[in-house]
Amino acid sequence: MEAYARALARLGVLSAANLQRHLAAGGNARVKMAGVVTGKQERTTSRGTRMAYLTVCDASGQFDVTLFAEVLNGSRDLIEGAAPILVTLDARTDEDQLRLTAASIESLDKAAAKATAGLKVWVGDAAPLAVLKAVISGEGKGRGHIIVVARTNDREVEAHLPGGYALSPALINAVRATPGVLEVREV
Repeated sequence: MEAYARALARLGVLSAANLQRHLAAGGNARVKMAGVVTGKQERTTSRGTRMAYLTVCDASGQFDVTLFAEVLNGSRDLIEGAAPILVTLDARTDEDQLRLTAASIESLDKAAAKATAGLKVWVGDAAPLAVLKAVISGEGKGRGHIIVVARTNDREVEAHLPGGYALSPALINAVRATPGVLEVREV
């Protein structure tokens, strides 16, 4: 989840450790939380519809979320995988017990890609450009922009890449790991 830190802040995501404090301070009952599903139990309600209880882990702890039929059916592929998810939920206290009910679930990678406006990548020479092109072209289209900055002896030259890119944390980490890349900043 460390790779997602900036995107989580941009998305206004609360950690499991900060949820109680947020609610006690009078914060909104509709919040966003993120993590990886570590447990799931499905049940059939008295009306015959399916519901689920999820245990989700983030870097600070874990939280349990209830999913009713509509959210469960719309997010089944996300909650059965190992990829991190973003949960928009309603939080309330009922008899001193915290109750979290999911309003929506989406891929954290997709949400993070939408939240990252741009990327600035510094290179010292042309050596990493072919690898960078392959890494960047492997991602889907999005709204993010990429600027490649070439450092020469006495100046920097910026090249704004055309089109939009889905700037997921995985892509950003792959760009950072590319040999010859000197620096990467989210902008």
